[in-house]
Amino acid sequence: MKVGDLVELSAHGKSLNMCYHRRGVVGLIEAIARKPVANGHAVPTYSILWADTHKPRDGWRYDRRDLKHARRKANGE
Repeated sequence: MKVGDLVELSAHGKSLNMCYHRRGVVGLIEAIARKPVANGHAVPTYSILWADTHKPRDGWRYDRRDLKHARRKANGE
């Protein structure tokens, strides 16, 4: 994933209680940061600009497993 990609919550992201209001909403990746972990590696975290009017910038950083690339719906749905 890279900055500017269109994303939505993955199955894992939808299962999180903190993300219930983001189900069915798409967003753009604004920024990618590196979060250090215990074994000396760094994992990417993603800042998302959500396409809903409630709170497009929530200030949260999402892990890769919480997101998936958005897919176009068939028949304009």
